[in-house]
Amino acid sequence: TAPSPFARAAAYELALLLSLTGRHKEADEVSHQLGFLYKLAPSILDGTAHTRASSKGAKDIVATFDGALPADLLEPLQKAFAPSSPFWEEHGYPTQQFFSYNQSLLPTAKR
Repeated sequence: TAPSPFARAAAYELALLLSLTGRHKEADEVSHQLGFLYKLAPSILDGTAHTRASSKGAKDIVATFDGALPADLLEPLQKAFAPSSPFWEEHGYPTQQFFSYNQSLLPTAKR
């Protein structure tokens, strides 16, 4: 039988924790069991990307894709997540490293 949504969420959190602590091979094994094929670079997940500079490309840019989102979706997102947006201070992130949430998209009654 397929694992419960709770077991999958716990496995995801385990994979994330393993990556955050530099245990990438173990994280990859758990992620693979969940069916994931791709992930962020290890240096992003474990925070070492903040400690080394790259001479390639623009500073602090991974990649950009023009036109990936329609303007009516992009503009509210740009406003909500702008550096000056109150979101960042009001949220109170516990870390400057990668941070993620798990949020079920199913209505509460169907969980």
